[in-house]
Amino acid sequence: MEKNKFLLLLAIFLIVLGLVFPIFDSDEIENTLEYLQNEKYDDLRFPIQSVKIQGSSNVPDYETLTNGVLGLAFSPTTMEQGYLTVQTPHTRIDNSTLFPHFHWTYKTTGVGNVVWCIEYSCASVNSVLTTTSTKCITQTADGLLKHHMTDMVHLENNLTASSMCSMRLYRDATNINDTFTQDALLLEFDIYYLSYQIGELNGHFN
Repeated sequence: MEKNKFLLLLAIFLIVLGLVFPIFDSDEIENTLEYLQNEKYDDLRFPIQSVKIQGSSNVPDYETLTNGVLGLAFSPTTMEQGYLTVQTPHTRIDNSTLFPHFHWTYKTTGVGNVVWCIEYSCASVNSVLTTTSTKCITQTADGLLKHHMTDMVHLENNLTASSMCSMRLYRDATNINDTFTQDALLLEFDIYYLSYQIGELNGHFN
């Protein structure tokens, strides 16, 4: 309701502005209003430096990507994992699906698939954290030092603003579908979310 009032006032303002100062034509005003009314995607971003590593076993390590820059390397033979905590932004549309995905690469020649997984538990404010759920996504390694971006994992939910999610990220190296025989180097973990604020009208969906 408040959003509709705001858009109505904005429309009136733009029309009056266009009459007084004819710098906008009707198509520009219509396109602006359409942009404001449509849902948009933005990212919650977690570069590798924000992925927490705990313990001395089943942990990824930093490896050189090229020259002086690093990636977080996940083993092809042992399950390795990292942790992070997420708070849903106030600009997010309540109850909308979250879309986690992985950005990664590799530096040693090989063929096959990598299986990336997320174990997670979430709760809105004053709610109880859920029993964890796990979802995985498989992607083919198809280019040395190529920037790979996985398909979206779909996390349906009824979360509201300032909800918290605790997550475990890992490469499921023992999964039958994980056939890539080299380290997979994580660059960043992101979560797309829907917003009425400034952002992309269309995300990078396949």
